[in-house]
Amino acid sequence: IIPGAACEQPYSFAGGRTGLRNILREASTRPTAVFCGNDVLALGCLFEATALNLKVPDQLSIVGCDNLPISAEVTPGLTTVALESSLLGKKTAEALLRWLQDGTDPGRTEMPISLIQRGTAAPPS
Repeated sequence: IIPGAACEQPYSFAGGRTGLRNILREASTRPTAVFCGNDVLALGCLFEATALNLKVPDQLSIVGCDNLPISAEVTPGLTTVALESSLLGKKTAEALLRWLQDGTDPGRTEMPISLIQRGTAAPPS
């Protein structure tokens, strides 16, 4: 990760816009890609990139996480990581119950994910 290229923002559209501005201002080298913790943040980044006249994905790739329905409807379509949230909830609840019932450390659980490739990600040019 480029120094200054990671930031935390509220998980909101405005947070995505602000986050991208902050990254572009603080990073020692202009990033070629941004990975956001959810699709709403990524959509905010996409709109901010457009406002800054950055060509997505030619100058900046943007990837979200959640595969929200709107992510397929924007132009360009948002590349995103899909995670089955109901399975995540089930596994989290099971781990919490084991911890509460017998003190078993929840440890780590791997979840199946898939990359939904749309129009906001490309190799750096």
